[in-house]
Amino acid sequence: MTQLISDLLITLLATIILEGIAVAVWKRKAEWIIGSILCNIATNPLLNITVITLNSLFHFSVTEWYICVACGEFLVVLTEMWIYYMYTGCSLKKGLVASVILNAVSYFGGLLLSGVLW
Repeated sequence: MTQLISDLLITLLATIILEGIAVAVWKRKAEWIIGSILCNIATNPLLNITVITLNSLFHFSVTEWYICVACGEFLVVLTEMWIYYMYTGCSLKKGLVASVILNAVSYFGGLLLSGVLW
């Protein structure tokens, strides 16, 4: 259990850092950086815990695991779109674009960090 909590915290911290750097370079506004942190705190642990729990219950194949993650990421993008909209005052469209781009940055950055792409 301690290892799981440690892994979840490391994943959350890596996501906050990756997306934080990307949004700082891209948007250059404090409310977007803070919004990114809030989005990740709200969605990252929940997505990871959900995927881990479902995988332990259903023993996903690799394909099923990716489908589960994709479905979860879709919900994360919608949730984060709404958080950006509410927190920064941007349009829903801008919130959606930001969420998609930042989630792609953290997803592929996470793959690089974990060694999957090497």
